[in-house]
Amino acid sequence: MLDYALSYDEDIYEYLGKQLSPPISDKEEIKKLVFKLLYGGITPEYLKVDYFQRIHHFSTNLWDFFQSNGYIETPMLGRRIKKCHLTDPFPSKVFNYMLQAYESEVGSQIIGELQAYLMDKKTKLVLYQYDGFLFDYAPSDGKGVLVEIRRIMEMNHTLPLSIKVGKNFQEMIEIRT
Repeated sequence: MLDYALSYDEDIYEYLGKQLSPPISDKEEIKKLVFKLLYGGITPEYLKVDYFQRIHHFSTNLWDFFQSNGYIETPMLGRRIKKCHLTDPFPSKVFNYMLQAYESEVGSQIIGELQAYLMDKKTKLVLYQYDGFLFDYAPSDGKGVLVEIRRIMEMNHTLPLSIKVGKNFQEMIEIRT
């Protein structure tokens, strides 16, 4: 896997925007660029950015393995993604299958841990979508439940995490636990 460390206080898009030449400060513009490169392949002009160079190297090695062996294995559960599972495979497509499979495996593991913790609580996990978790938080459970949810989500998972609360999506504000 990629062994790229990122501080929890540092936003990946802000970091990458500073690495680009010329630098980009608009977060939405950086996000679009990152997704374009991740899903379409890293183009040569971005290989001078260490983060993209590492992704390109990983993707190339993954592709070579896939071409030689006819499959790749997911890192957590060892599930095989075979040539017969993909239509017209190419390097960035194989990389994205691996990336999405890994994200699903991490999400499934987190859901299991959260469900076990919340079993005797009024707070419930009501929606999981891609990399977002939506909880129906019961204030009677106390703020400690939010602290424990954060701990569970961060335990063994190095993904940045933010917690927002609100009566609806338009009124969500970030909180620190």
